Amino acid sequence: MLGSSPIVKSILLHRSVATGEVDFGRSDIDLMIVVDEEKAANGANIESLYRAVNRARFFNPALTDLDVYKPSAIASHAQIDTFWASTERRTATLLRGAPVQISLDAVNPDHALSKFLLWVEWFFAISLQQRNSRNLWKISLECWNAYASAEGLIGEPYVLRSEMEAQASRIEENLTTKQLGEPSYAARFVFELADRLHRSRRPALRKLDKPLIFEGTTAPLCLRRLFVVLPRADSPLPSQAFVNGAFIGTPEFFDLFVHAKNAFLHWILPPELLALDIQPPAVSEFLRACRYYGHSRFLFHPGFANPNRPLQSARMALVKYAMDWASRCEPAPAIGEMKIREMMAAGASTIAEYYRTEYESLSRDSRRIQESLRELSGGAASC
Repeated sequence: MLGSSPIVKSILLHRSVATGEVDFGRSDIDLMIVVDEEKAANGANIESLYRAVNRARFFNPALTDLDVYKPSAIASHAQIDTFWASTERRTATLLRGAPVQISLDAVNPDHALSKFLLWVEWFFAISLQQRNSRNLWKISLECWNAYASAEGLIGEPYVLRSEMEAQASRIEENLTTKQLGEPSYAARFVFELADRLHRSRRPALRKLDKPLIFEGTTAPLCLRRLFVVLPRADSPLPSQAFVNGAFIGTPEFFDLFVHAKNAFLHWILPPELLALDIQPPAVSEFLRACRYYGHSRFLFHPGFANPNRPLQSARMALVKYAMDWASRCEPAPAIGEMKIREMMAAGASTIAEYYRTEYESLSRDSRRIQESLRELSGGAASC
C-alpha cells in the first residue's frame, strides 16, 4: 500500500524487527520511507502519503513510528549522527524500491553521547513510567551501548541486545543484567553511566541536597514537561519519576544535556541547579542544537512519528532565533515561556493543514539553516 504511492522511492524495515529481536503483538513495526526529492517539495504530496499511512494503519496498527526521509536528508543525517548511520547501515532491510546508501564514516564519540542522552530522555523515562520490566532491560542495554561507544570501549555500537548484554556483563563489574528490569536498579545503573560520561567531559558539580521537581516548557521542541532531578545516581526514585512524560536525571546528566545535546534547556534551569555550577552554553553548543533540531527529518514527524498537533512552525522559529544570535557571535538569550506558548498557538491546528500550509516554507527554512550552519560553524570556536 505504501510502496504504491508515486512519491515513495524505497521502504526499509529497521530497528527491532530488522534485527530479529522483536516480540510480535507488543513491538511496533518500524519503517523508514524514502521519498522522491522533487516530489517531496510539494506539501500536498506529503499529505497524500500521510493519508496512505493512515489507511495502512487501519490494517496494521503496529505501524506507529515511521521515519520519512528525502535522499539528501539521509546523507546529511548520517553526517550529524554517525551512531545512527552505523546501526542503520548494518541492519536496515530493503522491502521495496531502490537500494539506500548510508555513509561508512567512523562513529563520532560526541554523536554516541548524544544518543545516550536521547535514550535516557525519552525511552528510558517512558519504560520507567510504564514499569515495563522488559523495556527497562532493553533500554538500559541500549544506554550502555551508546555509553561504551562514547567512551571508546567499543569500535562500533552493537546492533543486537544479546551482544550488548554479553559485553556489558564482561566489562561492567558487579552488573546483574537480569535486574535491569527493576526500576531502582536500572536507574542507578544508567545514571552511574551518566556520571562517568560527565567526569570525562565536564568539570565536577556541587552536590544537590534533595530531589528537585519543577516544570518547564522546553525549546525548541515546545513541550511542557515535569523535571525530576535526583541528587545522585543511587538516590531513591520519588513518585514524580513515574508521572507520564516526566524527564528524569541527575545534575550531571542535565549538565551533559545542556552542553552536548540541547543548549536551549539552560533557559529553564531553576536557580537551585544553576547554583551547582552548571555553566551557560557556548555559541558552538547552540549551533549543535540547531543543526540537530533544524534538520529536515523533523518536518516529517507529524502524522508519521507523532500523532499530536504539529508544532514545527514554532520549533523552527526558535531555531532561527538562536541562529540569528549565533551570527552575532552571541548565545541566544532566553525567551519567556508565555512568548513560546504564543508561538505554539500560532501554528497549524491539524496534521493535514500543516502539510498543506506550513511544510513547504519550513522546508526552505530548514535548507537555509543547514547552509548557514556551514558558514557559522567555522567561526564559532572564536566566539
